[in-house]
Amino acid sequence: KKMETRSNFTQAADGYAYRCVKFRSAEEENLLRRIGKQIIDRESTLNHAYLDSSGYITTGNGALIDDWSSFKKVHWLYQGRPATEVEKWTEFKRMDQVREYIISEAKALTKKYNRPYTNPFQKITADKYEENAILYITKDEADYLMYSHLQKDYDNLKRYLPEIDKAPQAAQDVAFDIQYNPGITATTWTNFKKYFNEKNIPELAKQVNRIGVSENRNNEMRDKILSI
Repeated sequence: KKMETRSNFTQAADGYAYRCVKFRSAEEENLLRRIGKQIIDRESTLNHAYLDSSGYITTGNGALIDDWSSFKKVHWLYQGRPATEVEKWTEFKRMDQVREYIISEAKALTKKYNRPYTNPFQKITADKYEENAILYITKDEADYLMYSHLQKDYDNLKRYLPEIDKAPQAAQDVAFDIQYNPGITATTWTNFKKYFNEKNIPELAKQVNRIGVSENRNNEMRDKILSI
């Protein structure tokens, strides 16, 4: 049964795991479902905890759950039943220990071969963390976490990009992609916000590059802007 839950999203018999986001309008639902589909197409939907390319604990379609408060709120399942808080804590600490081990091994190799330290998490695919996982989520829970994340992203984007609702779809796609990873704040992405609000397409296209994101993805976002 454990092997079965590893290869398939499970469903809890008592319905505990079922949650869905309530969209606030038809317009919001259409927008976020479009953005959500792009995220799902880009990111593998995983039903276990993993470390993202920056070493943060994540699950589903890239939902960040790196602190205990966020981790324990997830509707985790253990062998098809709701996980207890003790089981959640055990998995949370295990993932934290995995992270520390990966960092220590990378530092040891850096010292041994006298070479610069590089981020070791970028070399590990997310599915590698499944081998010792004990908790899982359903596909519904993965969607719930993603759309909850996107609703908060949408509210944040409207704060810094007042024209987001009127912007071309390509510009919306790029703004959401940056907001989803790594996030736009009052003190970050200053030029992106400036040129987005000014509708300056040539300059905006120069502002989409992100460190830690694949070259293909950065190029895709640049090309989206240039297609407007």
